[in-house]
Amino acid sequence: MDALSDDQLLEELKARFTKNKEDLEIFQKFTDELTSVNAKLAESEAHKSHFISHITNEINNPFTSILGLAKNIMEMPSGNEHRMRYMAKLIFDEAYVLDFQLKNIFAAAKIEAGNFSPHYSRTEIIGMVLRVVGSMNHIADQLKVDVKIENSLPSNELTHHFAYTDAEKLELTLINLCNNAIRFAKPGTVVTVYVSKPDDNHILFTIQNFGKVLTPVEMSEMFDRFKRLEENINSINPGQGLGLSVAKAYSQIIDGEISVESTGEKGNIFSLYLKTQMPTGNENTTEPDGYELFTDDEELF
Repeated sequence: MDALSDDQLLEELKARFTKNKEDLEIFQKFTDELTSVNAKLAESEAHKSHFISHITNEINNPFTSILGLAKNIMEMPSGNEHRMRYMAKLIFDEAYVLDFQLKNIFAAAKIEAGNFSPHYSRTEIIGMVLRVVGSMNHIADQLKVDVKIENSLPSNELTHHFAYTDAEKLELTLINLCNNAIRFAKPGTVVTVYVSKPDDNHILFTIQNFGKVLTPVEMSEMFDRFKRLEENINSINPGQGLGLSVAKAYSQIIDGEISVESTGEKGNIFSLYLKTQMPTGNENTTEPDGYELFTDDEELF
């Protein structure tokens, strides 16, 4: 083997030093990425731990209340019908909250498992909005918030407006958006649900409330799963921080898009821009019980 000259030796050492430096930079990059991933995993685990703790309370508390109230009614002597009705209303309120929480938990589990194919049906829109708002009335009464509907759909001799969509997913999406608007509205204010038709192929649901003005960071994080804007477990606004993430995921599944804007003058406005025609070639078409179907002479968006 020929001996290297001094210049060749210096060039070889320089090349090796350069290669070692590049390897160290690559190693440092991988180390930084691994540190970032570990930090995100730790944050995710912390959110999940808080979520599980919160969910335990959200489920156990209504169950305990329902059992206690039912027992009191059973043991109550006759002649206390007024008190029985009051306690029955409390049972209904607790059962409604529990049912709402469980629906979101099951929906989130399906989303996590990838089991979320839409099932399109011809769905009567205004009837659904009326059901959603009606189901929120007792919560609005408790929080001293009024809820009203503003219907800007084209009016003619027909009273129904229909759309192709997944009725179950749309309804839970609207319930979550309305529930959020009511719970975070200031007492004495009005939550308004606007329904309009911006074009032939879409319908727009806009839900407005007057509460805390949201920051850009809050608006970007409010749809994250396991995350609540109010982390205090004793917050006056109950819920596990899951509803808006379910609404966001479901809206995307049914060809919709949710947007948020927040100003002191207009309040907080959540908009759901929904495609109302079934995608071409979609075979998941059902006619679920409880939703009106249209005939040829009725209006379809």
